[in-house]
Amino acid sequence: MPPKKDIKDGEERESRDTTSYISFADVEKSMTSFSGDDSYPISTWFEEFEDTALLMSWTEVEKLIYAKRLLSGTAKLFLRSLGGVKDYKKLKQELEDEFGSKLNSAAIHKKLSSRKMKKDETYQQYFLHMKECALHGNIEDAALMEYVIDGIQDSESNKSILYGASNLKEFRKKLDIYKSIKEKTQTRPSVSTPFAKNNKIKRCFNCGDLDHQAPTCTKGIKCFRCNEFGHKGTQCNNKGKKTLNIQKTDTKIKTDKEDKELETPYKKIKINDVEITALIDTGSDVNLIKLSEVEKIMTEKVIYDKEKSIHLTGIAGKELNTKGFLKVKVLIDDYYADLEFHVVQDYALLTLEIM
Repeated sequence: MPPKKDIKDGEERESRDTTSYISFADVEKSMTSFSGDDSYPISTWFEEFEDTALLMSWTEVEKLIYAKRLLSGTAKLFLRSLGGVKDYKKLKQELEDEFGSKLNSAAIHKKLSSRKMKKDETYQQYFLHMKECALHGNIEDAALMEYVIDGIQDSESNKSILYGASNLKEFRKKLDIYKSIKEKTQTRPSVSTPFAKNNKIKRCFNCGDLDHQAPTCTKGIKCFRCNEFGHKGTQCNNKGKKTLNIQKTDTKIKTDKEDKELETPYKKIKINDVEITALIDTGSDVNLIKLSEVEKIMTEKVIYDKEKSIHLTGIAGKELNTKGFLKVKVLIDDYYADLEFHVVQDYALLTLEIM
């Protein structure tokens, strides 16, 4: 009576017969070589190698031969320096001792925290590079996801969709959704509302015309006594009583308290985003500013020389000494101009005065 066949032995024999038809040359194409010249961990390489060896039912001798064939670069040079290695376990131990991770967890955490996504890098490539770096140490999935999010240079509100994943697979899906949103946002045509200042009417504060601004005004200096151009108020010979003919603009006109017969033009200007009311006086030889106004506009960009003082003589022979010299950029009718001011005490000047 013939012996009974063991079904289990038959299945194992059939499995070995099947794998025997697959040569190492076929398997080699699907396996990763190890050189030791990059950041790929030797421990990860051995895990992948032994998974394939188990699937193919390789013996210890076959694993030794095939492992040697997959070495390249520095790792292959190291193998030659060992001489004859005839045991797979010894080969594995030697390679792990030589190319094993020499970085501690702190160094890996530091590397991950400083890694930023590059402009020529896709989200998938960036994630896989970060994941590969985390293989060098015992990095938790939650920490890795946090580092990946921090390395994406975008606002926290936009990246909020990436938070809340419980594992790397779920996080990978969130990353794909984030990528799709970013692509739609970048390709969507932007509709912007013109700034209000673009619609603002620009007018020459010297003559009031709309076709130019003060720096390009061809009419010259305007006298605010006779309302004519070409001379200052101090040079005016017309003693007749005149009325200013100023067109209605954003410029506010107030009445001078000392002379009820003359109208004095005031202008809203800006210095360092601080709005100041200035008196436009073409009869003045210098620009004056109150000490209290200087304190409001002081920044690092303001050139203020407290030591530079001059002696001035004003109306009715009134004399005073200035408290310093100031050089600032002034905004008048949307036009910036670099002006020099002499600083005086508040009681000496009702408003900022410019020529």
